[in-house]
Amino acid sequence: MLPFALKVVWMVLSLTGLASCWAVLMLFAGCIGSYWGPLIYCIACTLMQVIFCIGMAWRMDPYAMPRAFCLAQTIILGFSTFVMTGVCASFCIATCITVWKPKSWADAERSVLVWRNHYYFTLLVYPIVATIVQIVVVIKLDAVKPTDDLHCDASDPVWVRFFGYAGTPLLLAVPVLFFSINSIVRSLKTSRHIQRSRSEEHENQRVDSFPRLPWRFYSRRIVPKVAPSPCPSSMKATPSGHEFDSPDQTSLSHSSLYPPDTDVLDSPVSSSFPTFATVDPPPPTMIRDGSRHPDFSAIIGNDWNDIALETPEESDHDKTSSLVWTHPGDDDITPDSDDCGGEKLDELDSLDISCSDFDYRSPYSKTLSFGAMPKRKKRLAYLSPAIWRIMFFQVAFAIVLLLTCITTLVDVIAGHDTPTPFGTQHVAMLLSAWGPAIVFGLFPGVTRRLMFWRSRDS
Repeated sequence: MLPFALKVVWMVLSLTGLASCWAVLMLFAGCIGSYWGPLIYCIACTLMQVIFCIGMAWRMDPYAMPRAFCLAQTIILGFSTFVMTGVCASFCIATCITVWKPKSWADAERSVLVWRNHYYFTLLVYPIVATIVQIVVVIKLDAVKPTDDLHCDASDPVWVRFFGYAGTPLLLAVPVLFFSINSIVRSLKTSRHIQRSRSEEHENQRVDSFPRLPWRFYSRRIVPKVAPSPCPSSMKATPSGHEFDSPDQTSLSHSSLYPPDTDVLDSPVSSSFPTFATVDPPPPTMIRDGSRHPDFSAIIGNDWNDIALETPEESDHDKTSSLVWTHPGDDDITPDSDDCGGEKLDELDSLDISCSDFDYRSPYSKTLSFGAMPKRKKRLAYLSPAIWRIMFFQVAFAIVLLLTCITTLVDVIAGHDTPTPFGTQHVAMLLSAWGPAIVFGLFPGVTRRLMFWRSRDS
């Protein structure tokens, strides 16, 4: 017979473990904002520990317990194990869904245990079906018989225990253990990737903090491959009756951007036109987002009035012209090109500029327009510590379920006539009550609420 002192110690540990299970899991549920999982686990754990401790009324002696109580104790111990296994399997499904979607990690702590309809299988269908199978096998074989133990259990034959806490939970415990370890490994790899990307981003920000060179003003022309036209600087304007209606656009645009070039002013074409005063560029205008950009109205001038002066060749050539803003080092622009595809800065006076030729190119977006703010890339967040705790709990509980079958498996393999009085299933029963306190008790939110007297003193 087992010593009575051991039975008393086991009952005390069982009740204190149950109290710690309720306290810790309810506080943890408040931290993550979801109560269904912790609450169902606590109810199942209460059924297990209470039906075990009630046996103390008969000094935990199966020979002194009524047959009806022995049958109820055997079935309730199995049913509570099935329910807790279903809760652990539901946790595994929830964490796998979260871990496999790193973009949702920022809000995962509050959404990881959100209710999903497929939890009905693990929390309702599986426990009920497993319990029905256990009841049928136990009653049909009349397997519940008193032996030297802490509680009543199926003992003749011993392998009937595999239909209870020692076997059926393994149908979910093994997949839970596999997927939990897989989720932990995947989370570690993703966390290292996020840390590496953040360090690279920090390094890029440090490099980008250096002062930038001023923007340069380049022209870009696409030259037809069939018959390239001569450079605009070599084209002569034909005097006509409309020449003196408005100043030449090329000279005006040149004077508004650069100091007068002596070579251009002394050319024959420039001597045939009247001289105009230098036009100062107007101050930058304010765009609706508050940024300041140059006003191109002085450069455009009376562009509509010069349409009559354009020759067909010039019109066709201007259709391929564009003027772009670009950062230094932009690979798309070659300012030192000698052909008409990219004139030098000192040949800007030969360009025909229109409103549609201006393009603003931003380092943040290829299609960013004036007044638009660049969109900041959303940074991936690390996995919440609460989810790490849940995954560790899944692994721990799966190991506890494996622990419950060791003694029964040894008895069946060894062919013992009577089961071992004290085995791994008794240790597993206590761990199922103390496990939540061990895993979640050190969670910062739970610890802070448990030590409420410290918050009052501070």
